[in-house]
Amino acid sequence: MPPLTKKGLAIALARQRPCTALDTCSICEVLAVMTEQHEMTPAHGAFLVGQRVYLRPLEAGDADVLYDWMNDPELRGLAAFATPCTLDEAHAYVDRVGKAKDRAWFMICRREDNRPIGETGLLRIFHPWRTADVTMIIGDRDSRGKGLASEAMALLLDYAFGELSLHRLAIGVVGFNEAALAWWTKMGFRREGIQRDGYFYEHRYHDFVMMSLLEDEYRSGGRGAPRVTMGTEYLRQASC
Repeated sequence: MPPLTKKGLAIALARQRPCTALDTCSICEVLAVMTEQHEMTPAHGAFLVGQRVYLRPLEAGDADVLYDWMNDPELRGLAAFATPCTLDEAHAYVDRVGKAKDRAWFMICRREDNRPIGETGLLRIFHPWRTADVTMIIGDRDSRGKGLASEAMALLLDYAFGELSLHRLAIGVVGFNEAALAWWTKMGFRREGIQRDGYFYEHRYHDFVMMSLLEDEYRSGGRGAPRVTMGTEYLRQASC
């Protein structure tokens, strides 16, 4: 088979039939080549797929790793895990999140080895107002500072604005966490207010910085990394 170009792939997928530029290559063969070229790692339950990470729903087996993250001395101070978490409570958390109707919750996994590295999602989704809160935690220490969180958030924002048709996303960031404030700003969120003394940690109160991102700001800002999919989003990228 001759090398597959983006243009040829876009034509084949758009027509949903064999492309003459690829001789007798069927659409199934085209998809197979695309999979190979993008080094897709098959993953059970993958819902949103990026270049290096994918997002999938939480599973019962995730309770063990969440148990470690929720009790991590460094992480719990930044993520408001104020009380100890038992393994039973971690299992109950996974079950509760999976049943919640006002959440879209995901485990972040590395594509290279399917390793869970964090969690992210939308909570308090209120469709009449098209609003939701957003969160992001990278619990795996070795996966921090490598751009994986930014890629995961790009996938989540694309889903929130492009599929759920939300208009506004909000996040509250602890005021002393300057790295998080800079990261959320990089992702396009804007500071909109302060909750004075909204957070208590290590014997003192701290402010909460309230941030938000509107859909028109997201669309005009071009935030985040491109999403890798088998469908229309890939066609859009291939035609550029």
